[in-house]
Order: sequence, then structure tokens, then C-alpha cells
Amino acid sequence: MDTTSRPRPWVGLCLAFALAGLIAVPILQKELVGPFSRLVPLLVVVAAALAMLSSQRRNQFIKRISVPATFLLTYVVIATIATLINPAADGTWQALILTAVIGAAVLSMSLACDDRDRLVVVKAIVIMAIAEGIHGILESTAGIAPVWGYYYRQGEVAAGPTAFASEIFEGSIRGQGSLGHPLLLAYLLLVGLALVVGVRPWRKSLNVSIVCVLFAAMLATGSRSGIAVAGLLLLFSTGPRRNRVFLGVYGLATLLSFSIWLDFWSSGVVQRFTESGSLSHRSSSIGALGRIFEQDTIRLLIGNGINSTSRLYTSGLFTGTFFAVDNQFISAIAVTGILGAAAILGFLLWALKNGDTELRYAILVILATFVTFEVLVWPASYALMICIVGLAAPLRHPTEARALLHSGGPPSAIIEKIRST
Repeated sequence: MDTTSRPRPWVGLCLAFALAGLIAVPILQKELVGPFSRLVPLLVVVAAALAMLSSQRRNQFIKRISVPATFLLTYVVIATIATLINPAADGTWQALILTAVIGAAVLSMSLACDDRDRLVVVKAIVIMAIAEGIHGILESTAGIAPVWGYYYRQGEVAAGPTAFASEIFEGSIRGQGSLGHPLLLAYLLLVGLALVVGVRPWRKSLNVSIVCVLFAAMLATGSRSGIAVAGLLLLFSTGPRRNRVFLGVYGLATLLSFSIWLDFWSSGVVQRFTESGSLSHRSSSIGALGRIFEQDTIRLLIGNGINSTSRLYTSGLFTGTFFAVDNQFISAIAVTGILGAAAILGFLLWALKNGDTELRYAILVILATFVTFEVLVWPASYALMICIVGLAAPLRHPTEARALLHSGGPPSAIIEKIRST
């Protein structure tokens, strides 16, 4: 079979286009992006429709969709019920619709991807991470302004480019790219880094160069949790697969030994971290867990509804200097209850257990960011999470895979048979 006659990976291109729009434009910030706040979601829906029309693998899509769609639909239904029975703030229903529409569109496209589409999407995400990362480095070193430059302050949006002072490099600012927040840029860089490490989409020398650029950009974001996750990812993904755990533990022990020898733990970097409002704020979020479990049974099971964070701070359930939980596990329990949090966690754990091994690093870093970042709140990070899970979903049903493996014949014939399935 001549592989050159195969159709172009239109599904992958549509998905890459949709993700590019969500990464380039912070659609939650209507005052800053204007009509783009409506145009980008519309383009995502149009891209999904085009992808479904161009997909030649509808049977494969139907077989892959059941489990991940069930988890995601459960999360959206619970969020809807919780929002219906709780007082709604301004923009609540728009946020809920956005969650449902982006989730359905991105999951559909990612599940409709075949191997070629998936590689297109992986490369596109990495290229976007490189572009955003380089912009972040220039923000930190050359002082150029962020593209949009917004941030949340007491539930309101500050107009104009806003610089975040770095607590790692004194006198420097944190890179944001077009995403408008250092943690969002750090999240994108982590996903890109994990895709390079797991999928290795280019030749070795180019992959190594990309890893260096993405790690440098991570430093520019000033995200200490992101740097820690990136460091662990690189330590435990080096060398032959069977030796990676040993090499990771050895590398980590060596790194800790050098940090003690160089007196790193008494440095200004560590001191600024331990004294920072960021640490105390995250600690206060963890401390709110007891109050969350003291709520009535309904709120404990299905939560307080989408867009309820500011109300929960006002009511005293959460305490802190700004209206952000900065812990997706706790935020999910508060907003969508134990059932909603279990659905989204099951969504990720199912993909981690059953999904493609090349994408497991990306799923692991997404889970790691749940500890310090509200992934589900931001359309870009939410869409990337759903995309990775959809791409990781098994391409063929287990019974079909076993039948192909036991069908006999030369390996080349089996490969061609798998490609045509």
C-alpha cells in the first residue's frame, strides 16, 4: 500500500488550529480581547465540525469515545446541576457553556485523530510552546511587554500590560507570552516538554535543543513549581526505559547533595519562596479542606457551581489575599463536589492507565500541576488537558488489536493491516 495516497491529516490540522486560537487569545478577558472572546470559541466549534466531516475513521472514533466522554460528560452535568441550585454570579452561565462547548469540541477532534493526525497536533503544541517560551524569555530579559498582560485581582481584571516581579531572579519580571499569566505559560511549557520527552517528534539533536529552550523559558516564567516538575520530568525520563527510575533517583540524590553543599537552602531564592504570599495562599487553600467537608451533603457531593470561587472567598469558606484557589484538586471539590472531582480525576487516571505510553509523561505533568494551578478554570489549559487525554486514548479496540497480532503473516503485512483499520 502506498502511504503517500493516504488523505492529509485534516483532523489534526483542525485541532491544532483550535488550540492555537485558545493559546493566542485569553478569551476570558473580554475587556482586553474584544470580539475575539466570541470569535475564538466559534472558530473552535467550526474546526470541530470540519474535523468530523473530514474524518475517515468514524468507527474508530465511536469505539474510543465511550469512556473519556462519560467522565467528561459526568463532570459537565454535575457542574450544571450545582450551578442551577446555587446563586449564579455574572458570567456564570457563559463560563459553563464555554466549558461544555470547548470540552466537547476538543475531545471530539482529539478522539478522531489517527497516528498521523496525532503527530501533527503534538508538533503544533510543541511549536506553540517554543514560540510562547521565546516571547517569555524576551519579556524577562529584554523587558518587552506581554501580548495581553492581564491578571485577576479581587475578581476584577486589570487593564493594560501588567508585569509580575520574579521571585527567582531579583530585578527581573516573569514571562507570560500571549497567555497573560506566568502559570499558564508554565503549564504550556510543561506539556510541550513532556511531549518532546515522550513522543520525541524530531531527531535527537533537535529534541535536545527544544528541551533546553523550553526549560530556559520555564525559568523565565518564575514558576518554582513548574521548574520542579520540569526537573523531575527530565531526571526520570533519561536513559534506557528499564533504568530510568534508578537514574532518576540517583540524579535527584546528586542534585540534592550539590544544593546542600552550595548552601542553596539558605539562599535568597528559598527565603523569598518561604516568605512569599504565594506559599501562604496555597497553604490557606489546603487549610480550607476541612471547611469544605463540613458543608451540607448536597454541596459536598456536587459542589457550589461553576464560577463560585469569589463567592466562596466572600463567605469565608476560603481565605487568602486574592480570589484564586491555586489547587485544582481542592477547587474541583469546592466547585463540583466529590463527584465532579472524581469524574475529572478518573478522566486523567483512565488515560494514564490505558492510554498510549508516549503521552503518559504529559498526563503526569498535568496531574502534577493540579497541586498548584487551577487547570480547569482557564480555557487554554482545560483544552490542552482534554486534547492530551483524547490523543492518548487507545486507537484500536483491545479485541481488534489482539486479532491483528494473532493474524499471522509477515510483520509488514500486519502493519499495513493496522494502518487500514
